[in-house]
Amino acid sequence: RGGAAPRGPGGGPPPSSCRALTRALAGLGRSSHWQGAVAVFVLARHGRLLPDAFVCTSVISACEKGAKWETALALLPLLPSGDLRRSVPSFNAAISACEKAAHWGGALAVFASLQHRSLSPDVVTFNATISACEKGQRWGPAMRLLGTMRAHRVWPNAITYCAAISASEKGACWERALALLEDSRRDGSPPGVVAWSATVSALEKGQQWERALTA
Repeated sequence: RGGAAPRGPGGGPPPSSCRALTRALAGLGRSSHWQGAVAVFVLARHGRLLPDAFVCTSVISACEKGAKWETALALLPLLPSGDLRRSVPSFNAAISACEKAAHWGGALAVFASLQHRSLSPDVVTFNATISACEKGQRWGPAMRLLGTMRAHRVWPNAITYCAAISASEKGACWERALALLEDSRRDGSPPGVVAWSATVSALEKGQQWERALTA
């Protein structure tokens, strides 16, 4: 018989409904079928199911894999206001979508929006944003982000250092690249081939031939 749809605790959708929706969207995301993920999401919102943070993350991740950063950003305002503490992965997925498009401005805007909502960025947030700046050849913002990590009680890892060193190389800042290489070793995050190659390239661009041989 007609009537109100069943609700979960606190007036939210039944957990089983959200789980099924999350599974469906995750499957579409894995196949990079972002159009299908967005269509399912829209249908759910037009019905009586209010997607939770996990559902939103799944559809934004599908857009990320489909290289649709504009759509990913458009979905962020639809995050449920009562579920923000579980929304950091949604912001991370949107930043990653911008990073893949080298849209550093969008990545920084999402990072700022996350902080505006009093959410705490994690290492994935920082890594994706720094990488977006690196791909956009904006080494200044990348270095500033790196400098604020410890204030947020977030510690750089090998991915962080690789992105920051590559940003320094693109900014022709060999001193910074070399210092970051040493920092990564001291922090127990040995640089990979990409980070080491970027450091050597920065040294070569700065005509620091002897340092390049011993990096």
